[in-house]
Amino acid sequence: MGACSCNSPSPANQLVFVTTGTPYESSGLLTGMFRTASTSTQLAHIGYALSADKIEPFRH
Repeated sequence: MGACSCNSPSPANQLVFVTTGTPYESSGLLTGMFRTASTSTQLAHIGYALSADKIEPFRH
């Protein structure tokens, strides 16, 4: 979970739960199916989900 670790969790409409076929490390540009999805974890309530099909390094 890469969400902010503030005193109170971010609102659900500001968080995206990303799933991948294989784990990845670091940040990158994700492409895949984006949808609304109400999910809860121990850290926060999440309002969106992204099933990442492709991960590319982010270039400026």
